[in-house]
Amino acid sequence: MQNLVANSRAQTGKGHNRRLRAAGEIPGVVYGGNGEVSSLSLKSAELMRLLRGSHRRNTLIGLEIDGKDAEPVLVTELQTDPITRQLIHVDFVRVDLKTPITVKVPVEMVGRAKGVLVGGRMRLVRRVVDVSCLPEAIPASFPVDVSPLDGDEAFRFSECPAADGIEKVYKNDFVVVQCVKGREARQADAEEAAEA
Repeated sequence: MQNLVANSRAQTGKGHNRRLRAAGEIPGVVYGGNGEVSSLSLKSAELMRLLRGSHRRNTLIGLEIDGKDAEPVLVTELQTDPITRQLIHVDFVRVDLKTPITVKVPVEMVGRAKGVLVGGRMRLVRRVVDVSCLPEAIPASFPVDVSPLDGDEAFRFSECPAADGIEKVYKNDFVVVQCVKGREARQADAEEAAEA
């Protein structure tokens, strides 16, 4: 867990927020846990440095407000300017390091499916899944070994093994990855070409 320095913010409003951004800072709020909702200001560059890499929003951060002891938080929302793509606001939620939380993590296909070797094509049907774990154990991704899949076979979420300490969260089971062959494989190629 890396720390991020923030300051309490008494002033609000568009004018104040514009001045903050001109100074390289952004407004934000922190809520949840046993604390009250607090308005903050923090350096945009420092936050983006912490959020680089595969974890992105699931990065556990130690938030130091006004020089007090760091409290563990996660980013719940990042607002960016639709034109410049610059960060303009951030929301944090306090977390208890001893209590599991549910987060969304990206699915990562691992290995090469048997069906691909004979002309099949892999499809990532679900790009993100929900898992529950302790905040310090949040994985960068949910790996799925696709090597056993033959043509026209799929893995449902219930069939995908999870690492120790990671619990899969779902109400209705669903397909995560699928190996398609024949006409479906050609159709998947055509759809990818159209998107490019």
